Amino acid sequence: MIVHILLMMNNSKWANILKITLLKIVEEIEKYIKTKVSQDENVQGISSSLFTSLKFVVLEQTDGLINEVTGFTKKQINELADIVAKKTADILASVIHIIILLILAAFTLIFLSISAALYLGELTGKTYIGFLIIGGIITIMSLIVWKFSQKRLSERIKSHISEVL
Repeated sequence: MIVHILLMMNNSKWANILKITLLKIVEEIEKYIKTKVSQDENVQGISSSLFTSLKFVVLEQTDGLINEVTGFTKKQINELADIVAKKTADILASVIHIIILLILAAFTLIFLSISAALYLGELTGKTYIGFLIIGGIITIMSLIVWKFSQKRLSERIKSHISEVL
C-alpha cells in the first residue's frame, strides 16, 4: 500500500525507486522474522508496529538523504560551471589578445614591406623590381620560419593553453 502511495506522490523517479527498494527490504526482513518468531499475538503485534515504524523512518530518512544529495549535486554543478566559465573566459581573452597582436604585426609588416619596396624601386629605377625583391625576401623568410619552427610553434601554443588552464 505504501508503495502505491509513493508512486502517486510527486517525487523524482530515482527517489521513488530508492524508497521502494528500501521498503521491500524491510518487508522481506519482516516476513523472515515473522516465520522465525513464535505465534504469540503480543510478539506479532509488537513486531508489526515496530516494522511499521521502521518503514516510516526509512521514508523520512530517505527524503532527507535525497534532499542532501540533490543540494550537494546542484552545488557541485554550479561550482563546475563557474570554473568552466572562468577558464573559457581566460582562453578567449588570451586568443583575442594573440589575434590582435597578429593583426598589428601583419599591418606593420605590410606597411614596412611597401615602404621598402618603394625605396628599392627608386634605387633600381623600376618600382616593380623593388616589390619583387621584397616579395622574394618575405617568401624566403616564410619558408625558413615554416621549416624550422613548426614543432616549436605548436609546442609553444600547447604550453600557453595549458598555462591558461
